[in-house]
Amino acid sequence: MPSVVVEVHEFRGLWFVTGRWARGGGAGVDRSGPLAELGSALLGWIEEARRAPQPWFISAAGPGSVRREEDLRWERFCSQVAGVTVGEYRPEKRLLILADEQGLRCADDRHSPPRWEPLAASSPGEIGAALTARLAAMAPRWPAAHTALVTRDREAVLVCRQHGAMTAGPIARLTGDADPALVGAEVLAALAESRPDPGVPLGEATIAFRAALGGAGWTMGAFDAAPHVHIIRTTVGELFAESGDSREVRVDGRGPEPIGVAVLTLLGNAGEFAAIPPELRPVTFGPKTGWIAVRGASAEAVTEVLGLREARPMSWDEGVEAGYQNGVFVCPPVSGWVLAMGADMLHGQADIAGISRRLGTQVQIFRTHRVSEHHEWALADGGTVLRSLSTDDSGHQQSGEPTALERSLSVARADAMISEDDVFAVAGGWSLDPTKFGEHRSDAATGTWGRLP
Repeated sequence: MPSVVVEVHEFRGLWFVTGRWARGGGAGVDRSGPLAELGSALLGWIEEARRAPQPWFISAAGPGSVRREEDLRWERFCSQVAGVTVGEYRPEKRLLILADEQGLRCADDRHSPPRWEPLAASSPGEIGAALTARLAAMAPRWPAAHTALVTRDREAVLVCRQHGAMTAGPIARLTGDADPALVGAEVLAALAESRPDPGVPLGEATIAFRAALGGAGWTMGAFDAAPHVHIIRTTVGELFAESGDSREVRVDGRGPEPIGVAVLTLLGNAGEFAAIPPELRPVTFGPKTGWIAVRGASAEAVTEVLGLREARPMSWDEGVEAGYQNGVFVCPPVSGWVLAMGADMLHGQADIAGISRRLGTQVQIFRTHRVSEHHEWALADGGTVLRSLSTDDSGHQQSGEPTALERSLSVARADAMISEDDVFAVAGGWSLDPTKFGEHRSDAATGTWGRLP
């Protein structure tokens, strides 16, 4: 029995049951009807999800055609059932439901990875009652209309615009002891200028933001390592400040000072930040790329064994940006590991057994790309691949004995639903999670970029 995920939403006072987010259709449920109707609707969508073609049974038309059909079904659901465009469908409450051999479990979508809790119910009426109780206990979260981001170190407070999911310039740089009212005024200005989308291709937006950071005297590594607070103005005018550790403050006042107080409280005292030079702050990476992790070797040895062509030195900022475009960036050592990341690692071949044999150490590889749903990891030591797991549209393959970490994450089952979060979790347990590089200091400021042979 395959594991499937379906969802229950509350949107503008109405209830909907859907497949995975943006991956199919959905149906409305009458809130005033019997509770069994909600339970029956959920069970129906679970059965539909189980009857849907599994990745290893996709027809000759290919995964692209399947995804296009899913996108069309989602568009039809939004327009014909929910009565809005895809962009406007943003539920105030979103409950994830996992159906597997353990029964039914649910989780609030705001937590990543999901915090699954048992849904102790079996009949449609019991399921409907349990879902109703869960939805009632969830506080509604109205969609964001405008967003801004504030960060700081010992010397400065930066207030950044946000366009959609992208942080952007211009950046307001204030002194580290800036008055809350001044911080709040800059936040209000940033909110007024925020947009729902970047307005330019994501690559251009990223380059522009790096340039704005440089103009403020910061590197991407310093930005990644610093604490962040997001300020959100919802579509109904509410103001929230959220920290990176999921603390949240509702801002009741509308003037600059209460906003500044909330933001600075969540950011914490400037004296708490470690004095690591910006150039030694590793730049985070992870989504939509691949990397190897080599234990105890020098960056020079890794560069040599990879046989990089057109090799040249680059800083953390330059190297990670270049690696995402093409080639490989061999990062400076971090906490006893050398990571080499980039497009060539995602799409090319990497003989980790051979690298392990030549360097006489452990070598790991990780690949993740959420669009194609390709997620992979493997570990080699003593010149032998001891463990590997890969999942994509062609199916799920693995070899070797699962590690204790993999078992604890429940990713070793043949029907496990693997995501990029699992890749980062395995990387963090085996070596380093590059999305959390802010917790580390690199041994040098410069690595090497080049192309694989």
